[in-house]
Amino acid sequence: VAETIETLSTPLGKLKCIKVRQRKPGATDTDEDSFVWVAPKYGIVKIEINKESRGGVLLRTVITISKFEEKRPNGRSDRNSSISDEKKKED
Repeated sequence: VAETIETLSTPLGKLKCIKVRQRKPGATDTDEDSFVWVAPKYGIVKIEINKESRGGVLLRTVITISKFEEKRPNGRSDRNSSISDEKKKED
C-alpha cells in the first residue's frame, strides 16, 4: 500500500520517493512491517524491515541502494539496454 511521498538523500542528491508499506496478511501492529521507497526514475532506493522479537525487542534491517541507473521508458536500466545493443552489434 502506497503510504506517502518522501524525499530521501541519496548519492544522486535528494530524490522524491513513493513510500510503500507491506504487511503480511493477518499481521498485527506488533508483527513484521516492510517499507520500500521507490523513485520512479531509478527504482528501489531504500528497504526497511521491522520485526518485533518474542522478547519485545524491535529488530530493524535497513538496506540503502548506493548505485543507481536511470530507467528507460521500457522499464530496463541503461546498463541492461547497452548490453543488449552490444549483443545485437555482434550478431
